[in-house]
Amino acid sequence: MSGLSIKNVKKSFGAMDIIHGVDVEIADGEFTILSAPPAAASRHCCA
Repeated sequence: MSGLSIKNVKKSFGAMDIIHGVDVEIADGEFTILSAPPAAASRHCCA
């Protein structure tokens, strides 16, 4: 198996930047959960 590398992730809604260049490294064998507060619009994270 291999790891996962995500680099320079950005998200904006119109002119409003929400995520500013996030980098994530997940090594082979690691277990990772991305979470947000219940009131957050987290369903848009991967839109």
